[in-house]
Amino acid sequence: MLQYGGIAFCNNLRDFFIYKNGKVTVYKGLMNVKKSGTPEKIIEFRPERYLVISPDSVRVFIKNRFTKSFPLQNDFFYSEYFGNTLYIASANKIKKYRVDNEGNINQILEKTFPFVIRIFCKAGKELAVATYNRTTYPVDTATLELKDPLLYNIAVRNVLEDKNGSTWISSIDRGLIKIQQKRISSFTITDKALNDEITQHFTTLAVINKKYLWVIIMARF
Repeated sequence: MLQYGGIAFCNNLRDFFIYKNGKVTVYKGLMNVKKSGTPEKIIEFRPERYLVISPDSVRVFIKNRFTKSFPLQNDFFYSEYFGNTLYIASANKIKKYRVDNEGNINQILEKTFPFVIRIFCKAGKELAVATYNRTTYPVDTATLELKDPLLYNIAVRNVLEDKNGSTWISSIDRGLIKIQQKRISSFTITDKALNDEITQHFTTLAVINKKYLWVIIMARF
């Protein structure tokens, strides 16, 4: 799926095709078959302006004209693009690139992790990575820092976030898993005497396993 509507696909000859508004535009013979890697993803970063991402490079096309390329030199990688930013994950690293209106790509951040990345994907407002030891982490898009794990010991295929903030995880052997948005509930006491008693003897907050927030109240009745 393309950012400005339509879909893109390619064939084994490195030709690629854009289907939009009921019409197919053919980009044929624009990539050197002997020197170019097979396109893994096509991104429309501006209307009719495309990034063609291959293991060896990112190539920039404006309409049907090749304009420039940027080397990558990856054997195996994942890529995501949103917010004028390109993220490339390979081995144990994520690299973050800013993309301008002309398709110029500048690396602005790189993060190395203590594990090899098995899955890398966009998950709502964040990124997500899964490791070979079956642990899944959200990744902050600004800093590329890992957040608290979402899951342990589950082989993950993909991670998505719905409009309510809940996370949906597609797993290899456990089906579809939903992690609901964490909530803190409150209640109101209308009885003034009881409210005063609870307020006076409120003691602490405790976080259990970094997942649940408990309010501990000591009250005398």
